[in-house]
Amino acid sequence: MKQMSELFPIVILRIKRLSILTVIFGILLSMSVFAGGTADSSLSPVSPSASGDNRIYSGIDSLGNQVTLDKRPASIVIAGKATLIPADAVVLFESYNTSIKALGITDQGLGDFYRLYLSDVKDRLPHTVSAEEIAGTSPDLVIIKDRNYNSIGKQLEKLGIPVFTMYLESPEDYIEEIIELGNLFSEKETARNITDLYEKWLETVSSRTEPLSPEVKEDVLLLYANSSDGITSFQIPPASWIQTFITREAGGNPVWADSAASNNWQLVSFEQISAWDPDRIYIISYKTPAAAYLEEIEQSALWKNLSAYRNGFISTFPADFHNWAQPDTRWILGLQWLAKELHPELFADLQIETQISSFYKDLYNIDDPAVIEELLSRFSSSLKTIE
Repeated sequence: MKQMSELFPIVILRIKRLSILTVIFGILLSMSVFAGGTADSSLSPVSPSASGDNRIYSGIDSLGNQVTLDKRPASIVIAGKATLIPADAVVLFESYNTSIKALGITDQGLGDFYRLYLSDVKDRLPHTVSAEEIAGTSPDLVIIKDRNYNSIGKQLEKLGIPVFTMYLESPEDYIEEIIELGNLFSEKETARNITDLYEKWLETVSSRTEPLSPEVKEDVLLLYANSSDGITSFQIPPASWIQTFITREAGGNPVWADSAASNNWQLVSFEQISAWDPDRIYIISYKTPAAAYLEEIEQSALWKNLSAYRNGFISTFPADFHNWAQPDTRWILGLQWLAKELHPELFADLQIETQISSFYKDLYNIDDPAVIEELLSRFSSSLKTIE
């Protein structure tokens, strides 16, 4: 899909003191209303479905493919590697949850929200699932992370099964793809309600952090920690990814942004970490509790020389069932939490526990006190800091 800066360069440059994402919300919603969700005139016009349903089920996926269905999908499969990311977007359209017949692995290692939220979905598919195995579930729509398109998406299309890909790695892509998913599901109003919520939550943060001068913004480093064969490595995200956006929007200076040359996670040496010597370091872990990595850091003489260590500012990035520093729905919670971490004086009225309850009520319609209590407990237990 085209970048927003290519489509509307003058608009974005002239608007002052507004979050770039807030601008994008308005642009994308206008596109959805006036152009069926896309500004690409080369795409084919679509007609109402042939099933007697007058609604149009057509959206543009992350690879720029127009996906059109002849009726409302009744059997949806979300599968392939990184299933969690598109699954979290799909289930925001609650009326379709009963149409999800099979789901890939959504437990990254900290727990599986979908065992709780979609407990009726018993058919769980492995990361290595083949196109033939997916076809065996008789889907009328398959939704995948676009990294899976070459391995399974093309084969599914050859079998006549519609495939909708999602990327979701940057905030711009996230919002645009929610809108296009709403077009595919013929639920534009639901998509609009979702984006309105995100716009409201974003404005709560950006209206306070955007006026900050560079001098008051601390140097922040987000590190993805991973252990293999007993060796721990640390990686930084690309400058365009949502982890970098979260840091910048929260009022921090992402020290790695100019060095992130890859379009994927990039290994970083301790020598580079030391050269940056950031004010604050946050450890991200998707597979295991991040606290274990803090214990390892505490035992290292090298890390003790860092300013963040000496000042007690090496912490875990929070999680519940899933870590909040990734492009699933919870990135907005990660943004709110980090903003309060970096600028507590600006966000004294922002109670993260209240935000968690509102988030799951507003997006997932969860208000069961026992479930909310478990989510809050997982959040609080995920927080550790080196004193």
